[in-house]
Order: sequence, then structure tokens, then C-alpha cells
Amino acid sequence: MLSLFQRAQSSIQSSGTQFRKPFSSMSLIPRWQYMTDESKALVKRGALSLLVVFIAVVVLRALLPWVLLAVIVWFVWSWVARR
Repeated sequence: MLSLFQRAQSSIQSSGTQFRKPFSSMSLIPRWQYMTDESKALVKRGALSLLVVFIAVVVLRALLPWVLLAVIVWFVWSWVARR
């Protein structure tokens, strides 16, 4: 018995169309080779910063609600203290 994927692939091949991969080999930044060294460094630093933030959120996600609550309480407290 053929699996669903095998049946779909055989029907695509029998219809005359080629089976294409869902992702092509196009680069994420197509103009990378034309970018200046400063621009490349900026992109790399931004990607690294985003990765660090993502890892920190994944690792510390249990503490994130408490941190948000503390920030909200601090804003409310500073707003009330000004009045």
C-alpha cells in the first residue's frame, strides 16, 4: 500500500509536471557579495543579538512573566510617586 506522499508524488510525475523542492537555494541576503564590510558586520551583530535574545527568552521563559510584572509595578509606582 502506497503512502499518501508516494501517491501524490506519483500523480504529480504522471501528470507531466516536475516535482519541485519547497525551498530553493536562493541566499537570504542576495546582495551579500556587494555589501561593504561595515554592512556585513552590522548584519552579523544584529543576527547574533537576536539569537542571544531568543535563547534568553527560551531559557528564562518561566521567569519572564515575573519580570514583566515587576516592570509594570515599577512603572505604576514611579507614576504614582510623581503625582
